[in-house]
Amino acid sequence: MNPPARRVAVTSRDGVAVNERFHRARDYFIFEAAGQGLRFVERRERPDPDRPLRKDLDPVLDLLADCDTVVSLGFHGAARKALIGRGFAVVERRGTVEELAGDILSPDRSGAETKGPMA
Repeated sequence: MNPPARRVAVTSRDGVAVNERFHRARDYFIFEAAGQGLRFVERRERPDPDRPLRKDLDPVLDLLADCDTVVSLGFHGAARKALIGRGFAVVERRGTVEELAGDILSPDRSGAETKGPMA
């Protein structure tokens, strides 16, 4: 039996580029590992998107519970701590989903926090 495919949540305004900070995101684009790339699964709207996302992160963490990695342009401290505490890999990057796929899915990145521009 095959293990479940890895799922990645990306903060984005358009589903193509990582171009939104975690606490400002209204939408999370969910991708699934597919060979050497990522396949789009669905767009999920943040619960109560007009309310600032600062302290009560549980609704968003529950929304993303089936993902193992969250990729964003940036995270504030409480969000980073809450995500890592729930077992998410936290990746802070800029670029398109296609450009990031190889880096996100590489075995040495699984479960690790990363920051900075693509090499």
